[in-house]
Amino acid sequence: VAARSSPAVVAPDAAKTPSDCVPPNTVVLVWANRHHRPLFRAQIRNVQHRDCFMSRFVFVALDGSMYKHCEELAKDGIRIRCARSTTTAGSTAADEEEDDRALSPDALAAHRSSRWKDVSHIISQGVNVWAFDVDVSILEVPPFAEAMAVDGGGCDVLYQRRA
Repeated sequence: VAARSSPAVVAPDAAKTPSDCVPPNTVVLVWANRHHRPLFRAQIRNVQHRDCFMSRFVFVALDGSMYKHCEELAKDGIRIRCARSTTTAGSTAADEEEDDRALSPDALAAHRSSRWKDVSHIISQGVNVWAFDVDVSILEVPPFAEAMAVDGGGCDVLYQRRA
């Protein structure tokens, strides 16, 4: 993974973007591979044109195909931030376009572990993280400030919290 596209670099940069709907120093993280493309498109369908939200949305691609897809969305005007997973989940760079296998149990375990390592690196830089699985539809911009205040406002990480 190129250091400049790792979540630990992309997320703190995204957190600096001014936003009137996401609290300061806060980002949204979602991880997905090519098998999740339809889920990902459905996830952001209702909020993809809300710049205040999408400019803080960090999409962590688990393979080259999804990284390219993220870059295409950005070129099409969606203010998404693209990062590459710090682990290779499921295939090598040489065959990832043709490889249609599901993640092996070992690759899935590596992904689950690495995403929390990514989150740890991000929060160690003073950035709050709101993490979603790709199968969670975002119908509207979540009320971040209200949800974080429930926990006393001192929350570093929220995971798929119903808001």
